[in-house]
Amino acid sequence: MDLGDQTLKAFLDAISRPKPAPGTGAAGDVALALAAACAAKAFAISARHVEGAGLEDAAEQARGIADLALAGAQWDVEDFTALIKTHEASAGGALRRDGQAMLELAARLRTLIRTHHGEVSPAMAGDLTAAEALAVAFGTIERRNLRELG
Repeated sequence: MDLGDQTLKAFLDAISRPKPAPGTGAAGDVALALAAACAAKAFAISARHVEGAGLEDAAEQARGIADLALAGAQWDVEDFTALIKTHEASAGGALRRDGQAMLELAARLRTLIRTHHGEVSPAMAGDLTAAEALAVAFGTIERRNLRELG
């Protein structure tokens, strides 16, 4: 299952099914991807109105974070499926590494948001608020999943 090529409806349907994967890890990573996309939009549109603030670069960085977070959702599905099938420590280790990498991406996104918050157009404040809320949701999910792994 390639999450990046699925429709949103197909992804939601897959999560709602009584199967182990995709699950909360993939859902959290998609929330992070959405957070980064919302931030990228806020930065890109604001860049049209503010010169020299680095908003275009921030938008590009946020888009890159969105791409990596979506890839992280795919990795989570693959790693969790392997863990369920094999019960091998290496699969749990891969989940931990990927989870930590996603937490680092979220930290990068939060830094971008903090750095450029004051430069974002008031008309785009809602997008930045959505980005922050989705990033918090991701972090809550990811930290819980990592605690469960031990």
